[in-house]
Amino acid sequence: MADTSIYQDPPGQVEHDILNMASFPPQPGKNFGTSQHGASSQEAIQHAQPSEAVNVPAGSMKRQFERIAIVNRGETAMRLIRAVRELNREEHRELTTVALFTEPDRRAMFVHEADDAVSIGAASFVDPEDRQRKSSYLDRKRIERALVAAHADAAWVGWGLISEEPWFAELCQQLGIAFIGPNANVLALFRDKIAAKQLAERIGIPIIPWSGGPVSSLAEAQQQASKLGYPLIFKSARGTHGEGMQRANSPDELAHAFESARAEARNLYGDATIFLESAIAGAHQVEVQIIADNAGTTWAVGVRDCTVQRLRSLQGWTWSNCNSV
Repeated sequence: MADTSIYQDPPGQVEHDILNMASFPPQPGKNFGTSQHGASSQEAIQHAQPSEAVNVPAGSMKRQFERIAIVNRGETAMRLIRAVRELNREEHRELTTVALFTEPDRRAMFVHEADDAVSIGAASFVDPEDRQRKSSYLDRKRIERALVAAHADAAWVGWGLISEEPWFAELCQQLGIAFIGPNANVLALFRDKIAAKQLAERIGIPIIPWSGGPVSSLAEAQQQASKLGYPLIFKSARGTHGEGMQRANSPDELAHAFESARAEARNLYGDATIFLESAIAGAHQVEVQIIADNAGTTWAVGVRDCTVQRLRSLQGWTWSNCNSV
């Protein structure tokens, strides 16, 4: 795609537009720079060799990554870009980062700093299945075309957006791309917070009192609220990092919190499923960061007190996928 008046590619970067391409472009040249340290992403990349910490397509041979597609935006994308640059300097490698971006982000820092860029078009689309407007990062056809256009042999999603979507891990496998993260089966289990909480109950992990399943109507929410008592929090079954949550401190606030939580969950994740949980005042949210590889090796790389960072996202227990480390 030709440069526009509002965007100029940095030296060596070639931008592609998947919506207007007659054919997929040849692999562009590489341009590497220096940046600040990206500790968390750096650790993930160092451990993410195709034979170890990622899902390698079946039948593929051990290989080194060359082009990593970043299927995310903002600070999440920048952490990966900085980590790759540091790894390139330290190990004399030539990994290339490819930013997948929407048009409103055309002048964003992560697009400018990536070695290559592929536009996926408008920021949102109307899903033909449910007629709901969603983020373009959830458009499977656009993402598939972008990954092919990027000539990616690895994909990194970070956290949020499609980081917990099993279909993306499956898509990478179909395209012969190494997905830096858990396999589709693990994602399918833990992307659903309701199923995850039910699993925790079955194996004896203490959890915060909750509705025991989804809350699909205001009448059901009122019934559960009478059992649990106030204050309460509505949470999205797909929610992460405190998104898709609404608090109700009294019966008068329940209806508004219920409707708001469903609407936010639908807009953010394309799924309005929510559940109800007791709100605990003065609690600390503690996360255990875990990295695991396909050989069965698991590292507990540290514990984070996220209370100040996420005041609204207190949870009874947290599973941190290795792609969020």
